[in-house]
Amino acid sequence: MDNIFNEYRDGLEVERDGFTFKIQECPDDDADLSYYGEFGGKMESELSIEHQGAPFQIAGWFNPENVENETQAQENYQRVLAYHRDEWHMMGIKVVVYKAGVRLGDASLWGIESDGDESYFLETANDLTDEALMEAKATLARLAE
Repeated sequence: MDNIFNEYRDGLEVERDGFTFKIQECPDDDADLSYYGEFGGKMESELSIEHQGAPFQIAGWFNPENVENETQAQENYQRVLAYHRDEWHMMGIKVVVYKAGVRLGDASLWGIESDGDESYFLETANDLTDEALMEAKATLARLAE
């Protein structure tokens, strides 16, 4: 299917072929940031960063993951701190399909960083439309039996 959405906005609705497609942003409260690294009580590598105070009010270490040098380790550490200061969050993008006001199907992708590129959000929403529409048509077929 061609792209349904020409822009990205939470709550945006578009009508196409008798269906309504709606974008929904959903908080990802079960986000896994371990690919950046984790806080712990001990130093696990030469790239570990000593941590004291906010946001955890504990002394310890940030043990970065997926890094090759101190600069990358510091970037991961700062990224996780910014997450805990609510400067960004993890979210899901969901496309819901309705017909005559009845919700028939949806598709979603989770683990998306809220401060990402809007063109990625738009691409993701458009990629999810086919899956959501297939589910909607399957629901209609079951109802017609």
